[in-house]
Amino acid sequence: DTLSTMATGMFDILDESPDRHDLAQTFRFYFLQNSNDEDGHILNKSEEDLHSTGSFTTVEDFWSIYSHLTRPSELPVDVDCCLFRDGILPFPDNEANQSGGRWTIRVNKSLSSRLWEEVVLAVIGGMYNLDRETCGAVLSLRADYDIISLWCDHKDRAATLRVRNALVYVLNCPHGSTVEFKRHVAVPRGETRYDTKTLLAFKEHCKDTPLYVWESMEAASELRSGRAAGGG
Repeated sequence: DTLSTMATGMFDILDESPDRHDLAQTFRFYFLQNSNDEDGHILNKSEEDLHSTGSFTTVEDFWSIYSHLTRPSELPVDVDCCLFRDGILPFPDNEANQSGGRWTIRVNKSLSSRLWEEVVLAVIGGMYNLDRETCGAVLSLRADYDIISLWCDHKDRAATLRVRNALVYVLNCPHGSTVEFKRHVAVPRGETRYDTKTLLAFKEHCKDTPLYVWESMEAASELRSGRAAGGG
């Protein structure tokens, strides 16, 4: 099928030139078919269902693989295109994911290929520390719209919110965009839930506050935190 054909032979096309530029992390592309959750959540799948292109650790290896991939716009509906740090599988019950969740945004199908490329480049390039603060990214192809999501481990609330901000910046989300945080597992009774409050507050920011103002507010907050930590 399309996914098997695309994955076959990827191990043989890696650039062997001596001038190589290392990435901070090792990544791997995965493709998964027949994931039918409308929210882009991969369910009831196993490693046998994954089609992998192999891992890459350099800029050159990335482009060698990426340039041979079928563009999302040419793939069938119900395919998930996944980019994850090597060793982390794109399943909610994977050890690195099970305590976390994902930020998701619905995108117009005519824009999804370009936006997905922006996300991929941001993650592997470490923009906004996405190479360290995310487990991976997923583009879920659906019938009426597509879904882009960034997965994080949820252990650090501040880092989780930074991932949300990064997704907004990378996609240049228009005001009023809805970015939702969804836990991979049910939240135990009594555990603090910040995803609903975060979503409501974020939608208000998107509606009323220009992104460049919001970014300045975030930067100022980080400066204040750093000054306090340094005793200045």
